[in-house]
Formats: sequence, C-alpha cells, structure tokens
Amino acid sequence: MTEVSRRPRRVGRTDVPTVAAVVVVLALALYRTLMTQILFADGSFFLVRIVDTRWFIFDSGRQMGNLATQLPVVAGARLLNSHSFHVMAILMGVGFILIPAVLAATAIWMSRRDHAVLAFVFASQFLLLTLGYADLGSQFVTQVFVLIATILLVRNSQPFWHFILAGILGLFTVASYQSFVLFGPVLIVMLLLRGRRGCAPVPSWMTIFLIAEFALSTMWNAWILASGQSTGASNKLVSAATDWNYYTASQHIRLIFFAAVVLGYVLLAWVTRPGTSLVTGRWRVVLWVVVTCVVSASILMWTLWMQPKVTFSLRGFVAGLIGLLGLAICLGTVRRTERAHPAWSAAPLYSLLAVGVISASTVAFQWHRFQSQFQTAMSAQTGTVSVKDLQIEPWLMSRFDWVWTNSTFGVILSHRQGVVGVRNVLEGNRTSSSLIIQIDNYGAHPQLINLPRSLRDFRW
Repeated sequence: MTEVSRRPRRVGRTDVPTVAAVVVVLALALYRTLMTQILFADGSFFLVRIVDTRWFIFDSGRQMGNLATQLPVVAGARLLNSHSFHVMAILMGVGFILIPAVLAATAIWMSRRDHAVLAFVFASQFLLLTLGYADLGSQFVTQVFVLIATILLVRNSQPFWHFILAGILGLFTVASYQSFVLFGPVLIVMLLLRGRRGCAPVPSWMTIFLIAEFALSTMWNAWILASGQSTGASNKLVSAATDWNYYTASQHIRLIFFAAVVLGYVLLAWVTRPGTSLVTGRWRVVLWVVVTCVVSASILMWTLWMQPKVTFSLRGFVAGLIGLLGLAICLGTVRRTERAHPAWSAAPLYSLLAVGVISASTVAFQWHRFQSQFQTAMSAQTGTVSVKDLQIEPWLMSRFDWVWTNSTFGVILSHRQGVVGVRNVLEGNRTSSSLIIQIDNYGAHPQLINLPRSLRDFRW
C-alpha cells in the first residue's frame, strides 16, 4: 500500500459532469437563500430571537451545530447597521442553507472518481433536497456526516488535508444533533475498514483522533437522548425505530416510496457499473426508459402530493436511511478493487441528483409565491387578523402554513414599523406595551405581537 497522496489529480474532461453538478447544487442553494426559504416552519421564530438578542440560540445538546449555522446571522446582527429583516433572513440562509450546500458540493467533488461512493453521495443529496430541508438543525449535521463519510470511503489517492478537514468537521459532530447516535458508529466502522477496502493508510495518530471524536459524539448524543433533554428529536428517532404506525400514515407511505426510489436509482447505477455484463444492448435502452419514467413519476408525486411540513416529522427516518446507506456502501466494497469509472456509467446517479434539484427548485418557487402572497395580505391588514381570512391560494396555505409561527412570520413580512416578536415565545419581560397586531390562529389562541425595544426600527 502507498501512503496518502499529497498530490491531487488534475481536473480532466471526465470531470465536466461533476463540475456541472457542483455548480447546480451551489446555485440552487443560493437561490433558496435569496428567496429566504429559511423562514419556512420554525425559521421565522429563530430569526426574531437571534436578531433581538444578537446572540446564538443554543439548543440542549446541539451547541456546535447551532454555532456553525447561526454564525453568519449573529455576525450580521452585531456588525451590520441594517434594520432589514430581509437582509438578516438572507444571512440566516447562508448558515442554514448555503454552508451545508458547500459541504455537499465538496463531497460530490471528492467522490467523483469512486463509483460506489458517488452513489452514496448523490442518494444522500437526493434525500436531503426532497425530504430534509424543513428541519433547521439536521441539514448541516447530515451534510457533515456525508462529507466525512466520503473522505473515509473514497479509495483513490487523497491529499492529507482531506483528513485534516475530516478532523475539523469532527469537532462539530460533538454536541451537534442526535442523529450522530447512528452516524458516529458508522463513521468508526468506515475508518476501521479502510485497510480492507484497499484505501491508502492514514497515520495512526489521525486514526486515533478521529475515532475519539466519533466515539465522544456518539456517547454525548446518546446521553442527550437518554436524559430527555431533546424530547422532539427523541420522539422522532424512537418512532422511526419502533413505531409501525409511524410508517403507515398516508403521507409517510409516500415518503417511504420516495426512499424506495432512491434505493432503486442506486441499484441501477450499480448494475451499470464498469465491467458488468448484466445490462447490455437493447436492455440498456429499456433500463433508461424505466429510469425516465421513475424520474417523471417522482417529480410529479412530490410537486402534487407531498406536503413539505411532513418532512419535519420524518427527519429521523431520513437520517437513518442515509447512515445505513453509507454503511452498506462501506461493507459492500470490502476487498473490491474497481476504482475508476467512465463518465457515462454515472448517468443514473446524475439523473438522481437532477430529480432532487428539480424537486427542491419547485418547492423553492412555490415558497416564494406563498411568501409574496402572505406579505401582500399582511401589508393591507390592521388590528386582529385571522389567518384563514388572508387572501392566499388555499393549496399554498395548506403546503406552507405553520400554525405556531404564523404570527411571527406575518409580522416579519409586514411593511409597517415595529411588528416583531411573540409574547408567549419571547421572554415576557422584553416585550413592550405597544400592541401592534394580533393574529388569530384558526380560533385556537390569538398571539399578541409586541415590539421589543431592540427591534422597534426594523422592517422587511
């Protein structure tokens, strides 16, 4: 065996599809950031809290993940003399959307010459683009796992700084997210099996350091789950592992079908790998017809049936599927020597990524339409406003309505001065006595929107 190479290979013609994939992933993330898609679901609450306190919101057991994703908006709130919620929302999107996309693009580039690892990376990106964007915390952490796993799985020569990068990213796995209860052991297995998979050896001190990081991350997050400090994540992970009814709900069945599509794509990529004779001649045409039909059906199903809010409840399932897929790729390539692959053989994988990008782009466009209608409706209202009376297309409201943050989201988009904050969410002693607007969430409980002094001059 040779030592880890310090000279990366130059970019060649066969890398053009990978360059295109990297550009598309980054462009999509930039579009979603500029469209302020980060305000979906809990995002508007996070924005108000961060801009009001000009500091991080640290969730129990997720401090490192919070630090990485909230740094841009916290820095902007402290350093920029801006009173625009729009600017702050874009900065928040940089941390929660753009930075994970940079990690994803890096993983795609590093795996470009290893067919099996490329299948894992593209399948993971497909899942995250279509199912994983609703949860603010898990997107960054899952992309960290995908990138570290890519570095450990790739069998081609790698520069040593790749492993330095894995060590730095490993610091963010400790106190990050409870999915590392699964991710940590998977990464340890990948590291220990590098020699049997024909990978170049890593210095012993680096191996020990990485194993210590992943073990600490596993134990920390397991303790957070066991102690009940993260009830929401605990319920999702436990349901994903033990509750059959979790999978039989109508929306969840559709998501599971989506996961089956992912595995189907990976299987297609595997049977068309270099050196195989399973698919030749006319059967290759039949295979591509099937691929095209599945791609079209997947896009149609997502855009017409799937509710984006349902993805929030399946975060444990998505994380578990990505972790197990990475483990399967690791175990399935033990003692296999195939490393390079021609560009055409990865076509099913690029088709898989294309489906994810189209689906995510469609949802981002729909979100922008919903946000524009919500903003127009709010700018014309005064006094008590009922959400159900807002002039918004019903199908958009059913997709993106988020009951407990409707008030915060609505007043952030208002053109009037000083409409921020929720009394029963923000600290009670920080609200002002000036009632600006009141939104009735379907008659359940009106939330009184007040103006914290620090945000009195903020507008959209």
